[in-house]
Amino acid sequence: MFHMSTIETDGFISDQAVEGRAIFRDRFSDIFALAEDMNRVAVLKIGEAKLADIDNGLFILFLLTIRIIESYEAIIILMERGMLAPAKLIIRPLLEAMFTLAALVKDKDLITKYFDAQDITTLSLLRSSTKWRDKNLKKIFKESELEKKYIKKKNELKDNPPNILSPHDWAKIADYDDYYHLYYVEYASYTHSNLRALEDHMDRDGEDYVEAAFGPSITGFYDLLRNATQFTLMSVIHMCSAFNLDVESDADRISKGINELDANRNVT
Repeated sequence: MFHMSTIETDGFISDQAVEGRAIFRDRFSDIFALAEDMNRVAVLKIGEAKLADIDNGLFILFLLTIRIIESYEAIIILMERGMLAPAKLIIRPLLEAMFTLAALVKDKDLITKYFDAQDITTLSLLRSSTKWRDKNLKKIFKESELEKKYIKKKNELKDNPPNILSPHDWAKIADYDDYYHLYYVEYASYTHSNLRALEDHMDRDGEDYVEAAFGPSITGFYDLLRNATQFTLMSVIHMCSAFNLDVESDADRISKGINELDANRNVT
């Protein structure tokens, strides 16, 4: 006999959470329909890009767009189960990719600065390995000659220091300074385990009563999925511009859909 697992016993991987997908999709059917439309357009446009004809710069744009689309799909999947707190965590990297994508479309010469960031990341990873204390990690450190690699990379960058850009720098170049300050800073705050992030795991009854909450949530549901859809649309428009793909009619339809839903909820 089949026994349906519940959120109380198995959390978000329970049968009850899976069945709850239909409830969330029904309650927020309008924004989910728009999100599906957006995702379908995004996947279609990725398929239309001709990888065989692109250079390294365009290849990075293509990869950034894939990252954005897959992040968007992850947000949708999480929100189908009411997992808003984890979904919020994905907005930050989605925005970072959007800022970089838009800036590179605007100025292709910035690709060198994009690759410079990889050198800094590699150096940071190697530097971190020098601080390992566990004996097994130290053995790996020694056998892999990570110290030698760290010193080599450190000297390379000392002789030719890279000029890297921060997420805010990329946003400013892309003319998305307001998006950085309005959205990026907010969603970045949810990636840390501070009190603001923990608010998503609390239920409040007035100012005096607070209790921990484990399970699906609908607080801010529309705004989160709406914003993710907007950011994905903006990203796809940039990608299509770089690849000379026609997306105008699709973009107009989705933008109109967002505006209509906003108006219905008195969102400004």
